[in-house]
Amino acid sequence: MTPSKALVAALLVTLPWTIGCDWTSLDALGMAIEAEDAGATDATDLDASRATDARDSSFMDAGPDQGTSIPTPCGPEKVVQEWAFDASVEGWTISAETNVDAGLTWISATGNPSPGALEVSVTPRESDAGTTSGAWPQYDVTLGDLTNRTISAWVWLESGPSPELKLFVQTGTQFVWADNGTVRPSPNAWTCVSLPVSSPSYNQEDYDPTDVVRLGFQLFGTEPFRVYIDTVRIY
Repeated sequence: MTPSKALVAALLVTLPWTIGCDWTSLDALGMAIEAEDAGATDATDLDASRATDARDSSFMDAGPDQGTSIPTPCGPEKVVQEWAFDASVEGWTISAETNVDAGLTWISATGNPSPGALEVSVTPRESDAGTTSGAWPQYDVTLGDLTNRTISAWVWLESGPSPELKLFVQTGTQFVWADNGTVRPSPNAWTCVSLPVSSPSYNQEDYDPTDVVRLGFQLFGTEPFRVYIDTVRIY
């Protein structure tokens, strides 16, 4: 229970002589209690080790005193489909632009939350103008109606400069594109990326969330890089 301001004042008067604290320590104590009294809360980590939310402060824990919390995109949800990559690539493939060297394999040494992930390596084509190029790890099986669904995934930048990453879907026979906007994964950390299928950051004309035929990641850069992708979920 938070001490009252009167009790804090009393402590500030008596504590220096009873426990040998100096005024600097007591000032810090007073400021900490005032911050708690004002209802200050900390952002909740998405992973117990090293993880960041690509949408920064959009998702914060409401705090234990509030009784409720806002779920993060990569947190526990009622999942309708998941690719955990615990033992294989689970049907995912990769395509690349001309003169781009790209590979997709399964790796057992890492993963989030359990071992097993996609390892994607991309060497963009040489460009004197610094133009980006890259590849698309993707799942090409029809997923159907994803209206009001959200897709999320964890991405780890293992080496190289951070690429421009977009989580995307395509719909219909014309493969109409929609994505969550550009994200730059943090190095050596699991970054959560998510795409609300009915309200993407960008979509082409005639985009139809009721007829999703492809799900994937666009990874573009100017220098070689390697990323891990894990726990792709639809919920």
